[in-house]
Amino acid sequence: MSSFEINDDDLHIEVESKLQQVRIYERRGNPDNYKSAFQIFEYGDRGMAYSINGDGFYMARKHLAELMRRLGLATLEGYVSDAHAKLITRMLRDTCTVTTPQRGECAGRDFPWIVVRPI
Repeated sequence: MSSFEINDDDLHIEVESKLQQVRIYERRGNPDNYKSAFQIFEYGDRGMAYSINGDGFYMARKHLAELMRRLGLATLEGYVSDAHAKLITRMLRDTCTVTTPQRGECAGRDFPWIVVRPI
């Protein structure tokens, strides 16, 4: 799929095929051991992480820097709940720095925007 834009007086819409699905298994390649998944939208050297489910994201924390390097990402970013921001900060403290440079509205609610960088 190619990228394209749609513009009018009110909106600017960008469509890019830069989505990565990350699946996490307990052991190599055995679909019976599926733990969780998350998605990363690549935007230059920034990755917007979302749809995190299960505990696999935290299980894979020691590999997060390698995953980001292979995708060419300097950061993983996104809106999360306050509780999730605290959990991510605590779980990644040995492998990444996590900052909250701003808060913003997402789906009509106020959330922190977190930025994760490998150490």
